[in-house]
Amino acid sequence: MAITVYNYSIADDTANGKVAPRNLDQEIRDDLTITKELAGVTISGNDLDISFQAALDVTEESALDSIVAAHTGVVTIKAPERVSPSGVPLTMPQWREGNPTDFITFNWCDKTSWYAASTRVTNEVLTDSGDGLTFTSANPYWVSVTQGKISQEHRLVSAYGAVITVNDVAKIESSPGTTDGDYQINYDTGAITFNSSQAGNTVKATYSYVTTADFYIEPKSGTTIRLTAVEVQFSADVGLTDSVRFDIEGFVEYFAPQMVDDVNPDYVTTFPSGTRIPLGSPRIYKTMYDFIAEAQRAYPVIPALGGNTWRGMSQDVYVLRWPYQEDATRDLSADKGMRIKVSLENNTPFQGAYAVATFYAVSVNDS
Repeated sequence: MAITVYNYSIADDTANGKVAPRNLDQEIRDDLTITKELAGVTISGNDLDISFQAALDVTEESALDSIVAAHTGVVTIKAPERVSPSGVPLTMPQWREGNPTDFITFNWCDKTSWYAASTRVTNEVLTDSGDGLTFTSANPYWVSVTQGKISQEHRLVSAYGAVITVNDVAKIESSPGTTDGDYQINYDTGAITFNSSQAGNTVKATYSYVTTADFYIEPKSGTTIRLTAVEVQFSADVGLTDSVRFDIEGFVEYFAPQMVDDVNPDYVTTFPSGTRIPLGSPRIYKTMYDFIAEAQRAYPVIPALGGNTWRGMSQDVYVLRWPYQEDATRDLSADKGMRIKVSLENNTPFQGAYAVATFYAVSVNDS
């Protein structure tokens, strides 16, 4: 049996120049004059096509013209809700609203990646070790932003990168593992080794050196950060030597106004406005079992990839995940001074190649 299609102009043949396909479908099926089986209602641009399993007779065609002419295009029939066999609504995941603003901590195994709480030194005169090639600084553990130790490290060069000058002329650092520049840096010891003698010259360094392992997930002014998931990633050779802390903080005036100065003199300890106080108890992970026990998901092991150079992985990596969007989101408001502090209790680096936490989030402007 051939399908017969009746074509109409949405702009010219309908009441309001628009079509609600589900409503029109039902209006046609409800008309007792039309006995032929409706095959479907489709729209494409201004074209409205109504298909039947067989051709309509004159009376049925006239009835169809009248239905189309009276159709208002108002949606009153919605798509049926999809539910599970037990009646639970099935929903499709939506794209995250807001601007992606993910935070990746430093590598807990490598102290030279701990840039967040570092101290900047400007034009320190370095000391010649005696051979004219190696010059030492007063501080070990310089922040490295050129050796692939920090994700997207190029964004940190201007704030944390080392600048080396000889007689006030800037020199070029060699690429990792090469001597293609003027010098190499030992970021653990804070020593510079030149490719040629600089005996008698004045070598200066501007650099950032590590102080603590503190890292903050903090919204910019006028925004709220909504955390959707958190991951921790450990290389197979990781050795835990310290406890990881996750502390949530916020302004005292929002969360404990009774403790602001001069509000209630009965409080032994009071704080000025703008002081951040702990919000609840910290999460402290002392053992690998602590991470595993709280994680909601674990992924297959990622094998060592990328080659046996600084650009590749030297170890397999294990990933544990907390998918916040599946239970409840975590919101951090800048107006309330909210932030998450991630730290190592004793600032002792882990053993092994790699240990990082990634906070997946979106940033939303406050209204």
